[in-house]
Amino acid sequence: MGLNLRRKFSDDDKIKILQEETINGVPRTLRNKIIRAGNNAVRNAQKENLKMGIPNVYSRNGKLYYELPSGEITSETPGIYKNCDNLSWPKKSSKI
Repeated sequence: MGLNLRRKFSDDDKIKILQEETINGVPRTLRNKIIRAGNNAVRNAQKENLKMGIPNVYSRNGKLYYELPSGEITSETPGIYKNCDNLSWPKKSSKI
């Protein structure tokens, strides 16, 4: 399982992409393909999480919601995430 980001475009595809309207310098078709690939990767990761018993986390208006493997949606923090509030990033070493 994996995402193939090195897909070969045909010469016709390349010409169409280069002739298209761009959004911030990125051709619309290429942009849409990248967004679609990202959305598919997120959906697959969410399904995989639920299969492994890991709730998905969503935010709406600054409030966290959890999708449990049972399909239930709750705002109560599941046990697997209870200790995550106290996590901190490791301190950077002053040595360079």
